Amino acid sequence: VEAMQSGLEKLQKLSLEPPSPKELPPKSSSDPISKPNRASKNISGNEPAHRSSEMISLNVTATRIDHWKLLAEQNNAQAMYNLGLCYYSGVGGVSVNYETAYDWFFKAAEKGFPDAKFNLGVLCQLGKGVPASQTAAMEWYLEAAQMNVTEAMNNLAKMYQSGVGGEKNLKKAFKYFLAAADLGNGDAMYNVGLAYYHGNGTSINLQEALEWFQACSAVDNKSRAKAEFMLGNMYFHGQGLVETDYKEAVFWYKSAAERGYPQAQLHIGRIFLGSQQYKAHAKVGQEAIRFLRLAGENGMSEAWHLLGQYYVR
Repeated sequence: VEAMQSGLEKLQKLSLEPPSPKELPPKSSSDPISKPNRASKNISGNEPAHRSSEMISLNVTATRIDHWKLLAEQNNAQAMYNLGLCYYSGVGGVSVNYETAYDWFFKAAEKGFPDAKFNLGVLCQLGKGVPASQTAAMEWYLEAAQMNVTEAMNNLAKMYQSGVGGEKNLKKAFKYFLAAADLGNGDAMYNVGLAYYHGNGTSINLQEALEWFQACSAVDNKSRAKAEFMLGNMYFHGQGLVETDYKEAVFWYKSAAERGYPQAQLHIGRIFLGSQQYKAHAKVGQEAIRFLRLAGENGMSEAWHLLGQYYVR
């Protein structure tokens, strides 16, 4: 039987925020938790898993699904995994069926397919295809994490952070965030930065926080704007630095604002309006109005107040 073409079977992983499918090649089975690679903090081109609410368009056809079923009968874990994704999202002429998706993921997981284990954790946590079970979700995430699935490490860390699943342990949360960040997961980099900034599960270290926020800002991920906003705050207040750098703060606030982060839109709008607090960087004009309107539309009520003050001057 013809081998599956790797360029066509790349779908998207399931995510908790919101669930969406993706597939990555199997990873090493070595345990990343005990030996984090701190050098990866300075990465620039190692992109984390892309997040989307929809599947990548791959023209999945009924014929291809039949081909995957044939391969699955021959114990091909990749084919089993792909079938799980198809039934999860309802592509290739099949209807959405979480139970069937779970069954295919489970078969792939039994063959040692790392991302199938991660997806089973998501389905267990959300209660799709099986009754919701946080305990089962943690068990699947742990197995996937031990096989270097960084999204599993991230979800596992969040469960330890919040206590979902029975145990709240900030030190364990930090350990998993750090392991995922060291393997290039941008969202985890942001979480590591926050942990160092607030001292959650580790000691407060503002220089470390600054470096992790910078690392997060260098890769495409859903936490990028939040990391840039934190960088703006740190440069503005001189945290983790020798001295305050207002120019750098404005750069990061504006970058986060352009990415749609409401708090950054409010901050940069306030700066550009030239209030007394931010007088050194006054830039009254259309940019200030634009960002404050965006901030207001995104729920920042203070933005409307500032706009009102501007118009009555």
